[in-house]
Amino acid sequence: MADLKFSCASCDQHIQADADYIGLQINCPNCNHQLVVLGSPTSVSATAASFGIGANPPPLPTGAKNQSIFHRAAIAGLAASLIGVVASVVERSLEQSQSAGRSAVLLLAGVAGLTILLGLIFSVVALCGIPSRGTKRLLGYGLSGTILNGILLAFCIAGFLGARSKAISDQKGLQQLMPSATTPEKPISVSTAKGWKTGALGPEDNPQGFPTEKFVPSDHRNAALLITLIGKGQITDLAALKRIHELSCAPFMSGPNDKCESKDLKLSHGSAYYSTFEDPDLIGKPPVPENYKFTTPVDILFDNGNVVHATIFADERAGHTFDEAMMMLRSCEVYGGDSKGPAAGPRAKANGSIIISAPGLDAQLTLPRSGLSASPSLSDLGGSQFAYSRRDGLLISGWLEPISRYGGFRKLWAADKQNMETGMGIKITNEKFEDINGWQAVSYTIVITKDAVQSNIRACRTLGRTWADVHLSFTGEKLNVDLLKEMLKTISLVAPGSNKATEATTAAGLPGAAPTSAEQLRSEVELAMKAKDANAFMGLFNLRGVSDKMKTILSQMVVEVPKHEWTAVKLAPLPADFQATNEVNGIRIRPNVVVSGEIVVEFGETTTALRLPYGKNGDAYYLSCPVEEKIPGL
Repeated sequence: MADLKFSCASCDQHIQADADYIGLQINCPNCNHQLVVLGSPTSVSATAASFGIGANPPPLPTGAKNQSIFHRAAIAGLAASLIGVVASVVERSLEQSQSAGRSAVLLLAGVAGLTILLGLIFSVVALCGIPSRGTKRLLGYGLSGTILNGILLAFCIAGFLGARSKAISDQKGLQQLMPSATTPEKPISVSTAKGWKTGALGPEDNPQGFPTEKFVPSDHRNAALLITLIGKGQITDLAALKRIHELSCAPFMSGPNDKCESKDLKLSHGSAYYSTFEDPDLIGKPPVPENYKFTTPVDILFDNGNVVHATIFADERAGHTFDEAMMMLRSCEVYGGDSKGPAAGPRAKANGSIIISAPGLDAQLTLPRSGLSASPSLSDLGGSQFAYSRRDGLLISGWLEPISRYGGFRKLWAADKQNMETGMGIKITNEKFEDINGWQAVSYTIVITKDAVQSNIRACRTLGRTWADVHLSFTGEKLNVDLLKEMLKTISLVAPGSNKATEATTAAGLPGAAPTSAEQLRSEVELAMKAKDANAFMGLFNLRGVSDKMKTILSQMVVEVPKHEWTAVKLAPLPADFQATNEVNGIRIRPNVVVSGEIVVEFGETTTALRLPYGKNGDAYYLSCPVEEKIPGL
């Protein structure tokens, strides 16, 4: 029976022994420190002291397993390194397989890093106990834990810095939007990310002949985005859309019993489902061009009834390339749905304006042409719907309806806002009600991504038995509500044949809806340069009185200018030596506008600049063109 209980003076190990050990030298069972047992069988106040080598006592019974804080720290440090390794492996596996959400992966990575850091601290604490507690189970455990945790922590820091550098690089390259034009033959409009371009369609990309757009990275990345317009009328609710999506996924499943794990995709103008599948034959192998490791089918039901099927091909399940393709898909707009072209509709152009009317209604809508291209007609819901787009990203859509269907602007907006925020998960910001040139309007903002924001105006107006509802939007890096307000001011609801209708067709100036200010003209030049649109550029010149020869020379120049890299488009005053009129060989050459300044296009590769005189003709601003006239008497 153990009659004596005492502690080692070196490591605080609790020891118990029989009375026979009183006065004998023993070794501590924990740290092997030599000590002598002092005390009495009944009441012991044991004190251990260092002693010389003496007689060996009988084997000491096993002591209690209570350990010092240094020994516990040594074990904790070594265990932490093992836990950190397991957590890191699981985190990397989840990230690659995308079987858990991004937040769960980040949380697990944080736990792994924190565990490794604490393990390093524990191991260092254990080593600090060697001078007072000896080396047994401190030196080996502590040194192993320090080395393992130090290596793991170095890997964590290197991985964090690498991920941070990649994120910064990716952010710089993301979402410099370049909206594509929309025409009846190409009813799909997509804002392409920087580093992407339109790809050539192969027979396998569009076997059924539906309108299809293909986008591919312009660098070495092996990826593609296919967007196909199926049409409208086949699907009317999300349950049917999900069934269609499951059919779309069937070719990528390994067996009939496999389930399609569909995920929701919220859009500002519709809803979608998507799923991602991997090709097991390609995983772990080097990339092969046009053989993709991951395929993501996406099926979209737009609010206007159109259905689109898209597919993202990539060599990564998630990451920069996938995010870019998904961003482009979110920007997708579709008009019409009939690949045969626009349906017949009550549209006409007069004096540079677009006139929209509807049977049975006593008013018509006039829009300035301003570089707008008509999209295929939307289905008739009892009135007349329309959609127009511009290459810079401006979209104008809406409809004419009988006034009996109009329940008031704020009531209409409240219902639409609730549908967007509650039904679609879209956050509306910067909401502001105002009257804009007779239109009841609300301006608001939708943040699409960190670097892309959509400015919007919803406006209504009534006249006689007609109610007009118009939506204007512009997507870019910055808010541009002022552009939408200026455009809304040029849209009129008038009675057919009235003086106001005649005034409305010329409200934006001469044919072509020329800008009404110098800044607006400069902005139009800049937009034409950004879009590399020679036709839009040519439309900003006043061509009245210009000879065919001069028009040919001008068109040749206009075609070449947008091809060059440029840095800025600025307004500038006329130089002091500017001479408006010249006379050569009996011919007077003069500008066909009242010149008031210059628009300067600066180019990046040289110090030269293109200087374009501009001025007013009537109430509109144009780039000046020279006209020739014979000098009388010569």
